[in-house]
Amino acid sequence: MRNTILIVDDEKASLLALKRNINKAFNELDIIIASDGLEAWNLIKDNRPDILLTDVVMPKLDGIRLLEKIRSSEQYNNLYIIIMTGQVDHNRSIEALDKGADDFLSKPVNNDELIARIKSALRFAQLQNRLIDENSLLMQLASELERDIDDMTKLAVKFLQARIPQSYDTLRRVAAASVWIARQLDELDDDEIKDIEIAAFLCQAGKVVLPDELINKPVVYDGQATDKIMYQVPVTARDIVGSVRRFKDVSDMLYSMYENFDGSGFPEKRQSWQIPIGARIIRVALDYEIFRDYSGMTARKSVNAIKTAAKRFYDHRVVLLLEHYVRSILKEDYDPDEMAVRLSKLVPGMLLTRDIITNSGLKLMPSGAVLKERTINQLININTSDPILGNIYVKKRLSSG
Repeated sequence: MRNTILIVDDEKASLLALKRNINKAFNELDIIIASDGLEAWNLIKDNRPDILLTDVVMPKLDGIRLLEKIRSSEQYNNLYIIIMTGQVDHNRSIEALDKGADDFLSKPVNNDELIARIKSALRFAQLQNRLIDENSLLMQLASELERDIDDMTKLAVKFLQARIPQSYDTLRRVAAASVWIARQLDELDDDEIKDIEIAAFLCQAGKVVLPDELINKPVVYDGQATDKIMYQVPVTARDIVGSVRRFKDVSDMLYSMYENFDGSGFPEKRQSWQIPIGARIIRVALDYEIFRDYSGMTARKSVNAIKTAAKRFYDHRVVLLLEHYVRSILKEDYDPDEMAVRLSKLVPGMLLTRDIITNSGLKLMPSGAVLKERTINQLININTSDPILGNIYVKKRLSSG
């Protein structure tokens, strides 16, 4: 791959001499020229050179301002810049280096110094191009790996669907709820959220060992295994999914999914924060679907059943966010007179339609309370040390009575 140098000088004789000397020493370099900074800027945008050799004193756009434009542009910021200044203009050289120039030459330019500076610039440009190529290759490989992971997950779900015919729709809903809740917690990065999504789609994997008469039965109900054989489900899930090295964190979530928050679950009686956050999220999302499908409960009753068991079986934060998801995203048990309000937009007289709860589980205000200026200030102060979970919901319209 050939490199390109842009030479900029408003003195025609100097410009041609520089071009001739560089061309003689570097036949592998493509050379373009400009007679002022503005022309140079347009050539940079059109040609994307690797090296810029520019005078400082020029009409229309001087070398310093051209340098500032380049360094403020992320698109051209990797350009290697050599500034040329008069021998008596030492301060301009210092200013140019301070603003991001890579090197400088004194005018009139000594040819040996010119060749040495261009050689150094070429080594940098070639290394830069190699890094760009390698980064591009890494991005391509990462993208292909992500597609492979998605395809692998889809294949596993297809096998599950063959064994459990109604599983796909349930898994899709569990995955959507889990991803939404994970994003609201604001403590997980994109890779961790992706693993939670994969684990949600594979959360029934351990059931493949169950006999036909138990295949459609939930593994746990009201915090207890529905059959002795169910104790084998998380172990099977871990063994199947954990055989893929990329899915180690996914298999840990599946293995811990049936641990209860109070330590009464299985297989290891983990409790509280010992249970991976992904497992806690998926458990709540899955149990909501079980209450809806297996028990035939309404959305409100399903959420209330989970809220009743919060802190015994579930992470209270996940439970609160599930309720927000069901009512605000799914629009189930939806109140058209309710709206979500940011903390900074609260005003006295607003009527709360849901409890305000902090990250630590502290209930600050109950549903039905009317906000006052003093309580709003207290909420703002508490939020700095113990953040409020989710949104704050208030009544859109208050009755005139």
